Amino acid sequence: TFGRARDMLEIMKLKERPDYYRDLLAMPLASLREKYEQATDVRDIIFYGYLYQEKKCFAFDYNDLIVVVLYIFGQHPDIRLKWQKRLEYVMVDEFQDIDKLQYELMSVLVGYHKNLFVVGDSDQSIYAFRGADIRNIQDFEEDFPNAKTILLEQNYRSTQTILDAANAVISHNEGRKPKKLWTAVGKGEPIVGYAADNAQQEAVWVASEIARLHAEDGVAYSDM
Repeated sequence: TFGRARDMLEIMKLKERPDYYRDLLAMPLASLREKYEQATDVRDIIFYGYLYQEKKCFAFDYNDLIVVVLYIFGQHPDIRLKWQKRLEYVMVDEFQDIDKLQYELMSVLVGYHKNLFVVGDSDQSIYAFRGADIRNIQDFEEDFPNAKTILLEQNYRSTQTILDAANAVISHNEGRKPKKLWTAVGKGEPIVGYAADNAQQEAVWVASEIARLHAEDGVAYSDM
């Protein structure tokens, strides 16, 4: 499918063939087309067909933009210094989801002013399948020893019962930095468990519970 091909291309560029950009930059269009036409493996057909179409259209995708910028910075120190000076402050949100290339770009860009602010939660890292590396946030203080860490442990949306359950689950994560979620909202109602046979059944149950709470207990839809 298109989605599987897209994810495959991203992983191949990030992990399996990180030097792919050299072909994209250096090879003539005719040579890329020849590589595509001579490919026999499905993965190679898709990969080189994609690179060929990129070069043909003078196009870069998201990964290319990062890796080519890093290449230019490596080849031209004057261009690197220009952008380091221009970007006086760098902030990275959802830091737990960045990959190796993004981390490298971030590190290069803050090389002059050294003003870096990141926001992330190692217990929320869910994009390893797309190249995110949890070690980026776990090792951050080693790479930036002068950094100050501020823990945001107060939760404003959930009850303490829900947070206690969350604390119990995430406490098993390996290599995590310890923190304990808490709230001033109160203990709240007990957690209800429901195991559905499929996604449609789950959706129907959730919708019916919302309707019941509104009709029987007068809970506003905006509170759910």
